[in-house]
Amino acid sequence: GADLAYALRILRINRFDVNQGGSVSSITGEVPMDLSFFGKERVLRDRPLKLTVRVTDADFKLAALLSPYIAESGGKVSVMAGVSGTPRTPAMQGTVRLRDARVRLAGREEIVEKVELEGAFDQNQLTVNRMSGTQGTKGKITGSGTWQWSGLPREQMVPAVAGPAGQYKFLVKAVNFTVTDRETYLMQLTGDFTIANGKTEDGRQIPFITGTAVLAKGNLTLDLAARDREEIALPFYYDISVEVPGGLFYRTVDSEVELQGTLRLLNKGEGNLALGTMTVRKGRYYLFTREIRNLSGDFIFNSLDRTDPELAVDGETTVPKGNEQLVIKVSLTGRASRPVVHLWDPNNVLSEAELWKALTYGQFVGEYSGQDPSAPITSGVSDLVIQGYLFRNAERWLTQSGWIDTFNLRTGSRSGDKGTAGPLDVGVVGAGKYVTRDLYLNYSREFSGQGEKRVGAEYRVTRHLLLKGERTERQVVQGSKLPGEEYNLDLKVRLEY
Repeated sequence: GADLAYALRILRINRFDVNQGGSVSSITGEVPMDLSFFGKERVLRDRPLKLTVRVTDADFKLAALLSPYIAESGGKVSVMAGVSGTPRTPAMQGTVRLRDARVRLAGREEIVEKVELEGAFDQNQLTVNRMSGTQGTKGKITGSGTWQWSGLPREQMVPAVAGPAGQYKFLVKAVNFTVTDRETYLMQLTGDFTIANGKTEDGRQIPFITGTAVLAKGNLTLDLAARDREEIALPFYYDISVEVPGGLFYRTVDSEVELQGTLRLLNKGEGNLALGTMTVRKGRYYLFTREIRNLSGDFIFNSLDRTDPELAVDGETTVPKGNEQLVIKVSLTGRASRPVVHLWDPNNVLSEAELWKALTYGQFVGEYSGQDPSAPITSGVSDLVIQGYLFRNAERWLTQSGWIDTFNLRTGSRSGDKGTAGPLDVGVVGAGKYVTRDLYLNYSREFSGQGEKRVGAEYRVTRHLLLKGERTERQVVQGSKLPGEEYNLDLKVRLEY
């Protein structure tokens, strides 16, 4: 409801009420305006302003609609304030209170719940006396600070690319607060932080978070994302020093290593960066099928392009040699995305070339395979490593061609089936195609045309239920208990924990 009047370039608000879910908010007062037909400026920015604002338990969900920097919000907000001064330099006296609120910033995954805030307006400054919030069951955040939006020197009143204009500074303490981008890092931190107005390279204003923290646990991984993709720009910068006594794991397909040291987390508009030298506490790294143990050394995070540390790590692995184990020392250098591996024999008996043979070819044949060294070596087995490499690349090329979604090649020796004679021992060939997003069909058979043929289908009923069916056709062998045809139907349940 509204009761407005206009005269002498003054808009008088006798009553302006908004009813929202049982909560009534009202505004009364005078606003200097020029509503004439030839008026050049509708709001007279240098004329006196006088308003009284009463907001009682309004829905804070409006914050996500009014600000592009808030992706999600909820809760109740109350404001009691008197506004004076001019539209150009407004002054306020009053209080603000936020309770049981929920906030998530744009471009971020962190959600803060049960937010409580109490503040007071004094002329051109807001003082937050108390602020608190929770994250999950363990995370807590508290803080206080000030925001001055006018009355500053001209050089401090610069345009804002994000966050409020003016000058602000908030001191925040976080306990077991988890930060993540759901792609390259997840960290649970406890520390003290300062949120103040910073500047971008072009001189505009943006919130800047600095501080120190101690890590309780976390994960880092190699950023495999293409650099030419469009990244979501954060509505703030940050530069935080993190003390890591342990519990930070660097994980990739080939490694899982626990690190300790000091790490600098940085983002000034060029993406999320991690800088620093971390010492290996423990972990493992896989080279082919062998596990490298007893790791020691450093992970040096110095890449300004992405999270791709430089390695200076030593370890060891073993392969069977008769009734004993051959110990091979391993050193890893270069970038984690392209590691350089060197091998050496601690007894100075075998050369590096012989050690590479033991780790690759020798795992399947000869004295390092665990088999009888006197057994004859067949060409099918001797080519197993090379065939596996060729098959993996063939699978990758065929799936990238677009006309099928999955392609599978297996050697006869690896699949346990009778393969084809010749340099390439092809045992089983299979292919699959997603007919729809939820329906997947596949087919496989022995390359020789003898043995089993399989036709299967998978249908994803829901996110947590998968229905899988398969028909197997095989040649009936005299004396075998296996039927000529076999049908299987499975219901798979996915549980998240």
